[in-house]
Amino acid sequence: MADIYNDVSVSTRSKLAIIFEGDGDVDEVTDNLAYDGSVAVSDFNSATQFEFLSESISKQEPMQYNGGIRGTRSKNHERVRKVAHVVQGSIEMTPTPAELDKIFYWTTGTSTSPYALLETVPTVAIIVDRTAQRFMYTGCKIAQLSIGGQQGGLIRAQMNIIGKQETVSASAFPTLTIDDKEPYVFSEAVFAHGGDTYEINSFEIQIDHDIQADRQMNSLYRRRLPAGDRTVTLSLGMPYGSTLFNKFAAMDEAGLDNATLTVTNGTVSFTATFANIKSNNVSPVSGGRGSEIMMPVQFTAYKKGSTMELVLTNDSTHGS
Repeated sequence: MADIYNDVSVSTRSKLAIIFEGDGDVDEVTDNLAYDGSVAVSDFNSATQFEFLSESISKQEPMQYNGGIRGTRSKNHERVRKVAHVVQGSIEMTPTPAELDKIFYWTTGTSTSPYALLETVPTVAIIVDRTAQRFMYTGCKIAQLSIGGQQGGLIRAQMNIIGKQETVSASAFPTLTIDDKEPYVFSEAVFAHGGDTYEINSFEIQIDHDIQADRQMNSLYRRRLPAGDRTVTLSLGMPYGSTLFNKFAAMDEAGLDNATLTVTNGTVSFTATFANIKSNNVSPVSGGRGSEIMMPVQFTAYKKGSTMELVLTNDSTHGS
C-alpha cells in the first residue's frame, strides 16, 4: 500500500533565486535560457538568491471541454484539451540595498544606478525550491513593482510577475549565497520637495508596466509579453493641515517638480526622484472619533522634457 504521507513540504525550507535572461526587446521570444523554454537547475548556478516573505508564482494550465451535444448529460473525456499555459504570481520581500540593485535593474531596464525607465522591460528566469521539487519559470517580467511601508515597520517590496513557461525538476537547488545586510526601516524614509521635508505615516512607490499578458497567438505558451502604457504613482499618508492641504491636496495643474522620497541607513540609501507629480484633489475626512485626520494623497508621475518620470538612485555600498 502506498504511503500517502511520504512527502511533507514545509514552506520554511523553500528557496528562491532569479537570473537575468534578456533585455526584453523584439527578440524576447528567444530570451529563454535554453531557447526552447525548457531549463535545467544548473542554468541557475549564477542566479541571485533572495530571502522572501511569500511567493505565489505558479503555472495555470486550464483544460477546456468542447460543450458538444451527444444525447446524454454526461461529458466525455475525449473532448477535453489543454488550451493555455500561463505563468503568474507575486514575490514579497524586505530587500537589502544590494537586492534593490537587482530589482531596480530588472524593473527599469537600466543596469546600474541611477536607474532610469527604459522602453523595454527585461526578462528574467525564476527558480523556486518548494522542498520536494524545483519549479523554474522562464520568460518572466516584473509587470508591477511596489515599494513602500508604514510607520513602525520595515520597507517592503512586492513584484508581480508574468511569465511564459514552467519546468519542474527533482535536481538539487544550486549553492547560492543570500545577501546578509539589513533591510530598511520606515523611520529612515524622508519625503522632500523644494528644500522642505514633510511628515508621512506611509508611502508606496508603484511602477506598472501594463504588460500585455494575452499574446499567445497560435501557441499553448505566451509568445511575447510586450509592455503597454507605463504608469508610475506615489502614494503618501500625510497629516492634514491647511498648508499641506493647499500644497498637496488642492494643487493646480502644474504639479510639483523634482519631489524625492529617500530612505537612508548609514552609508546606504535609495532615492526616488519624480520629474513631475500631480494628484487628484481630494478633501480629507474626519474618520472615527479621536483619530488624527490624514490626507491620503496619490500622485501620478509624469515625464517632463527629457527627464523621465522616475529615476531611482541606489547606493548599496556599506561602510566599514
